[in-house]
Amino acid sequence: MEYTMFAGIDIGSSEISMKIYEISSKKGIKTIESIVMPYSLGIETYTNRRISHTSIENICIILNDFK
Repeated sequence: MEYTMFAGIDIGSSEISMKIYEISSKKGIKTIESIVMPYSLGIETYTNRRISHTSIENICIILNDFK
């Protein structure tokens, strides 16, 4: 059976999440893994209208941990 793997990352206002899916013609879409890390980005973004260098560094650390 042939299948494809797909991962999606969502950087939201209160968390960063990644989901990994397996897609096949026989079984459809199946969630393989789901990871959620709380991170409050919304307050800073809505208040300052920008993302600080510190927050960008923290987001990069979280994304590197996902791998």
